[in-house]
Amino acid sequence: MTTTSRTENEIMDLERESYRRFQAGDLEGLTDLFADDVLLFNPGSELLRGKQHELAALQEASKVEGLEMSWEATEARISKSEDMAWAHGSIKVKTPDGHVQMEKYVTVWMKVDGQWKLVAQVRNSNG
Repeated sequence: MTTTSRTENEIMDLERESYRRFQAGDLEGLTDLFADDVLLFNPGSELLRGKQHELAALQEASKVEGLEMSWEATEARISKSEDMAWAHGSIKVKTPDGHVQMEKYVTVWMKVDGQWKLVAQVRNSNG
């Protein structure tokens, strides 16, 4: 049996908070959780550096009538030094035509000036 540390719970809470902000349409607030120079590895895209790329993509996606996206972290792990962590989970994207695409993701978090910031996000389509 594994036990979940307080810090692992913090990361899971941040993952849930990111989704809550997205659902509320608070895209600026969502990207406030990101480091300024976050690395984004999105399916079918070149490597992007900088939270402005994620903000722009989310703003464009929010304009698409009928597009639905949800995600949920399933696990978080913390480094022994408690200044770096990662989480993984699943993403569901439903397009306006009803097509559903499932993805997996990994996020990497680091302490930046005493606050957890997302420093890398890797997404991979299931098919």
